[in-house]
Amino acid sequence: MTTKKTVSLKDMLGKIRGYFFSGVLVTAPLVLTAYVIWSVILALDTFITDLFPTKILSIPGLRSHMPGIGLVLALVGLTVIGWLAKGYMGRWILGTSEKVLHKMPVIRSLYKTIKQIFEAIFKNDKNSFRQVVLAEYPREGTFALGFLTGPAPKIVEEHTSRDLLGIFIPTTPNPTSGFLLFMPQEKVRPLPLSVEEGIKLVVSVGLVSPEAPPHPTPPGIQPLC
Repeated sequence: MTTKKTVSLKDMLGKIRGYFFSGVLVTAPLVLTAYVIWSVILALDTFITDLFPTKILSIPGLRSHMPGIGLVLALVGLTVIGWLAKGYMGRWILGTSEKVLHKMPVIRSLYKTIKQIFEAIFKNDKNSFRQVVLAEYPREGTFALGFLTGPAPKIVEEHTSRDLLGIFIPTTPNPTSGFLLFMPQEKVRPLPLSVEEGIKLVVSVGLVSPEAPPHPTPPGIQPLC
């Protein structure tokens, strides 16, 4: 003799609620990612298509241009500019433009700062923003996740009489803001993580933990020069 298992209304509502939150967890990241990408595409479309007459970007048989053509033009344009900048004429134009900017009191400081930030991000050398570390901060026995930026500037070392490292401590969940610390090497512990994994750890507030690496933690900070 078999007995039928009755499901109460409370259990059914609990399952439905679980399914709902599972659906949110699955779709929310996809929707937000698609929204950000689509917003960037629309912004590029609006900016770039305004630079061209409507007839040039219009497609025969359609009333308006195809969405995304601004993104395509931006990618092509940046690639062409990069190719031209490698040649003699491009280097001359770039050098002349920088000389003009360097003569402008306010603009030269802004341009120099922005250029240094982009070079630090995109350059692939040992002094770049490339290593994830644990910095003993704000007190002994407490560690904050940070990124090694390189040795401290000479003016800092001259006023402290110590060899210090520059460590960027990002805020969570927004790693684009944070603060810069100058710390002795013994207060910094390297982590065998990529910059992408470190940023993911910051953005997720520590909820998304990277997988344990197959190799042990490196014994010290990577050489800076």
